[in-house]
Amino acid sequence: MSFKKGTEMKLLSAAAPLADTEDATIQAATWTEHVNVQSVEGDSSRSDSPLTIRKEGGTEIDLGGKRTDQFSFQVAYNTADAFYNQLSDAYDADDDIALADLDGPIDTPGSKGAVGNFKIKQFRKTEPEEGAVVVNVTIKPTEVFKGNWTWSVSMS
Repeated sequence: MSFKKGTEMKLLSAAAPLADTEDATIQAATWTEHVNVQSVEGDSSRSDSPLTIRKEGGTEIDLGGKRTDQFSFQVAYNTADAFYNQLSDAYDADDDIALADLDGPIDTPGSKGAVGNFKIKQFRKTEPEEGAVVVNVTIKPTEVFKGNWTWSVSMS
């Protein structure tokens, strides 16, 4: 495994929501990489699902619970930027948006990460006294989602 710099990571959006998470569907989508993004944070966690068993006087074991995934990132407030407008429109209409957060270029075999449709849960503008205005975006996956997808074929 090699270390990755944040600049090597890629956040992309597709022109339309994905119909499913089959490799052919993901690879056939038209993806656009976005550089107008800061500090993508992905959080994946599982809830506790305890069970007490009779062994050794009532040992509690964890069966593993529901998985929750969430991503947060910032984009510059720029109404001339296509990605900003795509996010804003999806939030306003409560529509799904197809996104990929990968550890390399989308057309490179072996690039991996989260791919799927997301709902925008938060679209919060920060207006600092100095510096650029940014929008903090929080997204959660919908039913079309793969949390650990790997690009397996070359697109060329």
